Amino acid sequence: MMFLFWLGLSCVTILGLGIYFREHLRQYIGYYMIPMCLFGAYAGWNDDGWIMLLMIPVILWKVPPFNNKDKLFAWAASKDPLGTKKATAKFLEGKAWYWWVGYALLLWALASVVVSLISGEPTLVIIG
Repeated sequence: MMFLFWLGLSCVTILGLGIYFREHLRQYIGYYMIPMCLFGAYAGWNDDGWIMLLMIPVILWKVPPFNNKDKLFAWAASKDPLGTKKATAKFLEGKAWYWWVGYALLLWALASVVVSLISGEPTLVIIG
């Protein structure tokens, strides 16, 4: 009977620790991922270890506890050094639908010119 008591107590303890560590990892996983990426870049088992360094900005961008995405977008939204918010609002107000079709065709033609210059074909690539 004592065996079942200790077995139950150990199961409850392990379950409780598992829940605690799962929550801990959910909140602080970034602190563990960055050293793993650095170690992988240092070890470089297949001479492409530098690719692991490319993961660090993604970890800083998206993984807790960093999550700098929201801070960066809030900072960028509060700034308007070129006055683009006013210019965009002024541009958008009062335009009829045919103006937007004209702007879309103009952008399409400009993209076609860029693609034609890059590809080296003498004709404009309008479709495809």
